[in-house]
This record gives sequence, structure tokens and C-alpha cells, in this order.
Amino acid sequence: MSDIDDSGENLWGRTEKSEFTYVVTIPSFNQHVSIMAVQDRKVCSGTPAFPSHGHCVWDAALLLADFLQTKANDVCHSAARIECDDRFKFQEKKVVELGAGVGLVGMTLAVLGARVVLTDQEYALPLLTKNVAVNFLDTTSNRSLAIAIPTVEKCQWGESFRSGGSLMSWTKSTDVVLFSDVLYHASAYVRLIKTLHELVSPSTDVFFSFETRNATIEANFLLEIGKNFDVEEVSRKDNAPVFARFKHSDELFVYHARLRADAMISKLA
Repeated sequence: MSDIDDSGENLWGRTEKSEFTYVVTIPSFNQHVSIMAVQDRKVCSGTPAFPSHGHCVWDAALLLADFLQTKANDVCHSAARIECDDRFKFQEKKVVELGAGVGLVGMTLAVLGARVVLTDQEYALPLLTKNVAVNFLDTTSNRSLAIAIPTVEKCQWGESFRSGGSLMSWTKSTDVVLFSDVLYHASAYVRLIKTLHELVSPSTDVFFSFETRNATIEANFLLEIGKNFDVEEVSRKDNAPVFARFKHSDELFVYHARLRADAMISKLA
């Protein structure tokens, strides 16, 4: 879980560090695994096609990771497990994180048993690759738990997927799509929605989060995605312990979305 309250560490103190440690609880083993998020802009490659701040862990990513692993633990420990929400049973699910940055949320679900593809623009791929190596290749702890190693792929929103990659083979069969704190530019989110349409089916669960920075862009994104997706804000009341870990929780939002079966695919103008 996020340790931002226990450590007294604020957002800027965390993002200025070269690395950040995040703990994931594996419910089926009742075991804790530490993820080390390397935060180093210098590892990134060249100039981003779109402005990027993905070299560090932001509160919206922490909130989404906290929310998902809390729900996964609740499902595992529920007495009425059969009736529990299948959305949070991540074992063996095909998960894609878009605009992954350092890949914290996707790596969290990998530890929870999912098969994960971490994606971003070309600029961020070296940092994503380094984080996968540090957490899944350079240590024996995660390998001993038979955790599937996440893969890293380029995904420039609105463009075709690379031939032979997981994204191409998972088209319309992805189980879960994730993204956090990516709503900076109107032109980018239109492309993001186009990419969503390429990946998802009506059975795909889409989880996303953001910290409010530009209310107009955020509202327009919710309107645009709502044309073809059923979108629901995650209840703060029902998830109060998760939100309470963040000092400015009133500025943080988590949503769940699913493509409607009768949806018409949006086209780029």
C-alpha cells in the first residue's frame, strides 16, 4: 500500500527521489512484495512526441494501485468469494497499461498474477524497461513467486499497433486496461480513446485515475469517452480508507468504464 502518510512524505519529496518503493500484498500467499520504481528522467530517450511527466510516480497512480490491490485482497478474503466482483480477480488476466510512465500500476497487477504489457511513447520505453529489469529480472524474490514478467511495448495513441507484439495479438481480447494522470492535452485524449477502441471489447474493464488539473479537459474527456462507454466514478464513501491516505484526496478521482455492446467506434477527425 502507499506509505505516503506513514512516512510524512509529500508529493514533491517523493518525485524528487531517484527511486520509490511500493509494497504489494499478494492475497493468495499473504505475502508482501516490494516494487522499486526508478524515477530518472535521464534514462528516457530523446524528446517525447507529446509532453511527458512519466518519469516519476504521481498520486493518481498510487491511488489507482492502492485501490486495485485493496479490492483484490477484499475479493480473496471474502467469505462469499463466488459472489465477489470478478473485475478484481487479476490472476492470468491480460492487462495493458497505457501511458505507463514508470509502470507502477501495471507492475502491481503483475505481482497480483496478471499478464501485463506496459506501454508508452518511445521516449519513456527505456525507463519502463529498466523498471521491469530491476523488479522482475535482477532479483530472485519475484521469480520465486512465479510472477509473469511484464513486457514493454511502444504505443503511440491513435496509431496502429506493432506487428507481432502483444497489443496486436490482444486486440479486442484485453481483459483490463489501465491509465493514470494522462489527461493533459485535448488532442492526446482523443487519440487515447481511439486506442481504447482498438484494445477493448464489452467485457474489458477499464480503470483510470487522475488528479484534477484542468477541469475543462477532464470534463470533456469524460463526455467523449461516455459516448461509447458506460463510465462510473469509484465511490469515495465505499473506499474511504484508500482515499484517506492522500492529503488532497478531494482532487483525486478513480473511474471504471466498459464499452457498451452497441457502441459505435469513434473516429479521429
